[in-house]
Amino acid sequence: MSDQTPNYDIIIAIIALVSSAITAALTAIFSRKNDVRLKQLENELAIKRAEQDARRDYEYEARKRLYQECEPTLFQFAELSESAVRRIYALSRNAKDGNLGPDRYWLSTDHYFMRSTIYRLLAPLAAFKLLQHRLTSIDLKLDPSINIQYHLAKILYYTFSSSQELAKSDPAIPYDPDQIGEGSKDLGEVAKKERRVKYPEQFWLQGLKVGMLDILSERFILSETENGNVRIKSFGEFEQQFFEKNDSAVPHDNNGIFEVFITIFSYFHPRTRPVLWRVLITQAYLYNAIKNIRNADDKFNISNIDEFVKLFEIDKVKSKCSWMQPLEIIPDEEFNAPFKAAENYLKAQLADVLELVQRKNHS
Repeated sequence: MSDQTPNYDIIIAIIALVSSAITAALTAIFSRKNDVRLKQLENELAIKRAEQDARRDYEYEARKRLYQECEPTLFQFAELSESAVRRIYALSRNAKDGNLGPDRYWLSTDHYFMRSTIYRLLAPLAAFKLLQHRLTSIDLKLDPSINIQYHLAKILYYTFSSSQELAKSDPAIPYDPDQIGEGSKDLGEVAKKERRVKYPEQFWLQGLKVGMLDILSERFILSETENGNVRIKSFGEFEQQFFEKNDSAVPHDNNGIFEVFITIFSYFHPRTRPVLWRVLITQAYLYNAIKNIRNADDKFNISNIDEFVKLFEIDKVKSKCSWMQPLEIIPDEEFNAPFKAAENYLKAQLADVLELVQRKNHS
């Protein structure tokens, strides 16, 4: 036994030595792996920091450009919008005072009021066109408030060309200004004109085609060659350029470019121009929403869809657009019909905007 004892000691020593060598080797291997992994993590973190810095720099520059490009036009759009909604309310007030209708020629004979109506209702649309031109390469998603204002303004722009859709909006009413529907095909021009005068609520033109809307709105945009500035003309500039100085209501340039707009408002009354009245109510809703979002500034925070709907001030519009004269009796259903139609039209048009609101609430 004694002869074998040293052998055991040698074996144990060898095992310890091998174990130590293996441990050292494994430690070296894992150490190298850890160093490599640590380097990889450091690189990944550096890349992420660089990406975050680049994203932050991009968003900063993009936001700065967004505000530089948008704010002056948005400010002018807000001012013009306030003027437009006041004119819509004024039309209702004048109907209530008995100044509008087929037997009252005040709107057609008061040339200043007609010209200022053209300006007040079309100038905000021109501001939107200007805004649209400036935003072709700017990411609106960087500012939810401006993004939603832009989408509402876009819906607003096309209201005059949406007369057919608003006529069909529940509760639908008949509207055939081109007289191409049933019972109109075989009529001559004289008969069509007689029907247009006798039944203006159905056959009188109460909207604008998109092409004409573009032409009219772009007439309000002024490019100043001396400084390269592009802006919306003032009312004075508009009046001086497009109207004769003899107080005529008929524009004198380009064969009467605004004559079609004057036509749709000739002898206007909410009852005899119900489709146009739906257009104006829809505009009032949209102007109020845009104004309220803009006035909220950085406090803009809509918690739910109900809060969003409040921005349109539906009850206020109904109150301001009450056109019934003191002794006039109008069924509630008839009076409320254009408001319901405008609201139903907006529900369909606002799908994308409501999605933006919901996305903002969950962000």
